[in-house]
Amino acid sequence: MEQQRKTLRKARSYWVCPWLARRKLFGQWERLIHELARKDKSSCKNFLRVNRDLFMDILNKIGQFGPCIMKKCTFWREPLKPGLRLALTLRYLATGDNF
Repeated sequence: MEQQRKTLRKARSYWVCPWLARRKLFGQWERLIHELARKDKSSCKNFLRVNRDLFMDILNKIGQFGPCIMKKCTFWREPLKPGLRLALTLRYLATGDNF
């Protein structure tokens, strides 16, 4: 039985999906949030439910606790940036969207 289960298991072709590996270049934080903050402040406020100044203020306050809440960078993955984690949290609390 155990041997059958092992033979039926599909071999992994990669550890991290290629499109996830390109998150640094084409992810929501790198493209959308930065562009909204630079060019369209009202859309940024609508998306995050706070204005840019308040967002940066919250991020700076979180930064004081950086070493306590920051995840470690490992060989396999880099942790999410604090700004991205805050943006995802605010977006989730405002809308209930899952990512």
